[in-house]
Formats: sequence, structure tokens, C-alpha cells
Amino acid sequence: MNFSGITNRLSDIKQVVNPRLRTKAGIIIAAFFAFSIFSSVANHVPVQEGCMFFLYQIFCMLLPGAAIASIIRVKNYSQVEFFGIAYGAGFVYGIIVYLLVNLLHIPGGYLIIYGISDVCAVYCLWRRKKIFSELISDRIGEVIIGMVTVIMLTIEFFMVAQNNAIPGNGILANSYFGDLLYWIGDIVELGKSFPPANFRRIWLGYHYHFFSSMQLSVICKMTGISAFHMVMFFSYFQPVLMVATATYCTFRRIQRRRLTAAVGTFILLFIIGKEGTAITTYTSHMYKAAFGFDYGMAMALWGAFFALLQSQKKRFDVSLYLATILSFAACLGCKSPLGVLALALLGSASLYWLVKDRAIVKGMLYGATYLAVFGAIYLVFLSGAEAGTLQVAGSTSQSTIVTYPVIGNVYASLRSLFPSVIANGLFMVYYILVCHKIIFGSFLFGVIYKLFHIRTIDAMDFAMMMATFAGIVLVRILEHDSCSQMYFILAVYPYALAFGIRCIYECYRPHKARIMEFVEKKNIKGSLYIIIGGIAGAILVNGFCINGNNSMKDTNNAFERGVKIFTGSNNITLEGEKNYKANYLDAEEYEGYIWVKDHTPLDAVVTCNYFSIDYGKYPYLPGALTERRMLVPPYPYMIEPLVNGDENYLQVLKEADVSYVIMLHRISADVLEGKEGITKVFSNQAVTVYSVD
Repeated sequence: MNFSGITNRLSDIKQVVNPRLRTKAGIIIAAFFAFSIFSSVANHVPVQEGCMFFLYQIFCMLLPGAAIASIIRVKNYSQVEFFGIAYGAGFVYGIIVYLLVNLLHIPGGYLIIYGISDVCAVYCLWRRKKIFSELISDRIGEVIIGMVTVIMLTIEFFMVAQNNAIPGNGILANSYFGDLLYWIGDIVELGKSFPPANFRRIWLGYHYHFFSSMQLSVICKMTGISAFHMVMFFSYFQPVLMVATATYCTFRRIQRRRLTAAVGTFILLFIIGKEGTAITTYTSHMYKAAFGFDYGMAMALWGAFFALLQSQKKRFDVSLYLATILSFAACLGCKSPLGVLALALLGSASLYWLVKDRAIVKGMLYGATYLAVFGAIYLVFLSGAEAGTLQVAGSTSQSTIVTYPVIGNVYASLRSLFPSVIANGLFMVYYILVCHKIIFGSFLFGVIYKLFHIRTIDAMDFAMMMATFAGIVLVRILEHDSCSQMYFILAVYPYALAFGIRCIYECYRPHKARIMEFVEKKNIKGSLYIIIGGIAGAILVNGFCINGNNSMKDTNNAFERGVKIFTGSNNITLEGEKNYKANYLDAEEYEGYIWVKDHTPLDAVVTCNYFSIDYGKYPYLPGALTERRMLVPPYPYMIEPLVNGDENYLQVLKEADVSYVIMLHRISADVLEGKEGITKVFSNQAVTVYSVD
């Protein structure tokens, strides 16, 4: 083997990649490793899990993602953008790998594909090594993203990792947020088969949060980390990095100024609206129980980023085209309402190119592909969802936002004073300002400003306005049994804010010289900074503490509980709020669930007397922790034999192909003790597990 040739090539790469860039790459790798090990130790899980998570991040996300990022033609490519795109591309590539392995049924496919991918990635990066000398340094952007990432990870560490501590590690019991358990079940099922079964209703298919669950399922397969550990203690690292980099980089391209990009990033990620009044749950879906929304928002922003770059080019660019399409597809697959609004944004940009710019080929190709991708993903992944959950609010069934007490009074007053169309228009202006005064206040200012400066509207302005209007209309006319129409308004937060900030700066820019001249002449620069800082502080306090009083309460509780666990306080019982009593778990019950996970076949069907109680309608906790499919009877009489010890219990179990039964002693007496046809295989003071003979 010609070692001298290899040495020379490595030397060539070293010369191209400047020392500062090498140092930054080292810092990133060290940060990945530090997070992985810290999370393992802090959450009392094996350190090897943290090591495996770290290796996956480097070799299965960053390395192939960097190769993909190197072939995308980005003008004035910054180092921050390269890293963000590389990490996002690694996420999308994980979804592609999942589909390849499961559709082609490749034995040992994950290891084989990633092994080949890494070799190809190294070769590609060597061939494209000159790109590293062309990357532009953005120190301010690096600082901003670093600060945002640290803040978000700190919040997530307490809101998710520490607030969901495992019983037996310093606490006696805990209660878990249902949506996170819901997500864990999705990941488990995607690891067993494709298309997956619904772990809540094994006779139905599964049609939710597909792509984010797929990517995490791949990580679980590659690393051997359980789905529960992955979601609770490691996975939140990925969307934090994706959202932080995508937000700043997209805002930076839209605003063309670091200051406005930084302001937009902090407003979007750290200032919340009147969530309790407006029934929006932005904080919950970004921090408390993020299970796909954050991934989807990051990919929607990258889609806008690539569409903006294409808008600035006269010629059609294949690499930007593919990057935009894949970002849109990933966004739609992670969270469909986000994908619908991304379609509105990207489709509006295509329409602008087609009509205003006369770019027929570019407009038609992009627009047609968006529709084709949307149709394909909807038909393959989303169309089988249970019908009747999302519907148009009719005259007899008003939208939730109208019937909610505080806002409903305003709506009723407007309807009594104005005709229906005017009343609804005024009401929606009021409503979006209640949702988030800063975001939608700046958006409304931007709309008014553009009405007087129509000629300044470009493709991105038009697209952001149309997408925001679409979200406002959809949240008004749609109704969902769990208020999930709120996603349509949450999905346009980035577009509305980016558009508003852009218009505010456009309004300020012609007067900038005169304002600065006045400031210098009056020697009030220091006072001006104090005033601006005071206003910013007031906005932050009002936006995060006062408006988000419910979210602040949740945050404070999470920090208090997390600190107690982290500092090793003993005998802590973290009983959840009343709504989460269904997911209560003590140390001995946890031991029983883990026994089932470790000692039963992967395809075993399990049932539990947990489902005999009202809040046991959905098998969140048993299904997520045992990683087994749960028989959840659709009618009470199917579970009664287990609770009452009726003689036909064995027939019911066998007809449903149940292999194991979990009896929780706190739910009902163990009426199966000594019964024929079943065998006790595990027991402690809280739970008994039987196998069906």
C-alpha cells in the first residue's frame, strides 16, 4: 500500500482547511462528546449509550451530511451555514436510509449503508476540499448560535431529561407526559416493521410523526439505545441544533443583517405568546414535549433558505432544487400542518417566479414537484389517518378559538356590531395579536408598509405573506377534537416574524444616516443604548414571564424537580398534574415493564389491567416502556374478564393472540393468581406478569 500517497493527500487537505476551521470542527466534535457523556451520567444511564449516541452523530449524521452540504451551490457560503446544512442533511439522510432498508428488506442494512456512505463521504469531501478554503467566517453568527443552543439545551435538560427521570435513581415515582410516550411508541413500531402497526390500536395503521420517528428508530437500531432512553435523555440535542442553526441562517439570508437575524432568532425561540388564552402550545411543542414539531420547523426553515437562494439566481440550480424539495418533504413528513404551510410558502414563491419574473421553467418545475411530493407523501404516509379528527368548523360547530371563553366574548361583541365578514376579519386581527403580540404585530406593520410600497415586494415577501395568511385562515376555519388546528398558526411564526422584521428594517434604512447623525450630534449614544436595552428587557419579561404565565409555571416546576434529582436528593416523588395521572409510574412498576421488555419476544402482544380504568384508554406507558404491542380493547367488556376473574378470561386472551398479561396491583386485585392456562413469570410487590400457555 502506498502510504506516502495517502500521507500527501491528507497533507493537501490539511493545507486547504485553515487552522481556525480545524479548531472549530474540533470544538464541535468535543461538544457532541461532552453532551453525550454528560447526559448519560446526569440521567443515570450507561455511559456506553452516550458514547454510541456520539459516534452516531459524527459518523452517521455529520460526515454524510457534510458531503451532501459540499455539493450544494450556496453563494457566499459561511461556515455556520455549512455546519447547519450538513447536520440537517444528515437528519434527512437518516430518513432515506430507513426507507431504503425497510422497503428493500436489506439484511443488516443500516450498518452496510452507513459504512458505504462514510467511505463515499470521505472521498467526496476530499474531491471537494477546496470548498473549505472558500467558506466565510461568521464569528457573530457562531456566537449567536452557540448562545441559543446552550440556552435551549439547558431548558430541555430540565424540561425533558430531568423532569422525566427514571424511578429508582433518586426518586420513588414519576409521571410522564403523554405525547412523549406516544412518540416513543411510534419509534418502537417503526423499528419492528414498515408500514408500522399502531401501538395504541394494533388493528389500525400508524400515520403520525413519521419521519422524525423514522430517524430516531434508525439511531436506536444503530446504537442499541432503547427508544425510551433515546427520547428522554438524548434525542432533544438534535432538534435544538437544527432549529438554532436553521433559524439564524434563514433569518440572516432574509434580513441580510446579523443584528436583525439575531433579534429574530431570540424572539422566535425565547419569547412566547398568550398561550393559555389563545390555546396555542408553542412552548410545549418546542421545549416541554417536542415530538416532531421542532424537527419539522427546522426543515421548513431550510426549505425557505434554499428557495430564497434560488430566487436570487436567474438560472435553475439543480442542487438548490433538490435541497429545497428534500427539505419540504422532510418537513411534511415530520408534521403535516407545517408541511401544508411550507407548501403555501414555497408554492407562492414558485407562482411569483412564474408570473412576475417570467421564469417559466423554474416556476413550473418547482411548483409541480412540490405538488407531486405533497401528494405522494400524503397518499403513502398520511392518508390512512383516522377520519373525522380534522374538519371544517360548520355553523353549528364553531371553531375552538371562537368558543373559548375569553376570546369568544370578543367575537360575540364584534358579530353584534359588524357584518359577518368584517367581524371575522377584525376578530382574526385581534386573535393573532393575542397569540403573539410581537410576531404578529410586526407582521401587520409589514403588511401595511408593503401596501404603500407594493413595488418593493419580491418573491420572498410575497411567499411569507401568503403562507402567513394561509395559516391564519386555516386556524380559523378548521376544527380538531384535540385543538390541533393550532399547529397551523404555530407553523407561520417564523414566516410572519421574518417578514415583519424585514419590513421594519426597510422602513428604518432610508432614515438611518439622519438618525445616527442626530445621535452623534446630541451625544446621546449611551443613553440610546440604555433605552433600547430597557425596551428589549421589558419585551422579554412581558413576552416570556407575563404572557406565558402557565408555561413559566411548568418551567419553574421542571427546574425545581430537575435540580433535586440532579443534586441527588432522596425520596422524591414526582407525581404529575391531575391530567397526567394516567402515566404515573413507581420504581417497582418500572421494574416489571423492563422485565417484559428484556424477557419476551419482540412480536409478543401484551395486555394489562391498566386499560380497565378511564385514563387507560391509550396504552402510552405500558407500550412505551415494554416496547411491545398492546391489546387495547375497544369496549369495556373485553377487559372485564381480566379485572373480574371471569371464567372466559382465557378464551378472550387467546382470541386476541395475547402472549402476556401485566397485572398492576394498584389498579385491581390480582384475580388471575392460580388460574389455569396461564403461568406467573414475574412478580414483585407492585406488578405480576403472566404468560398465556
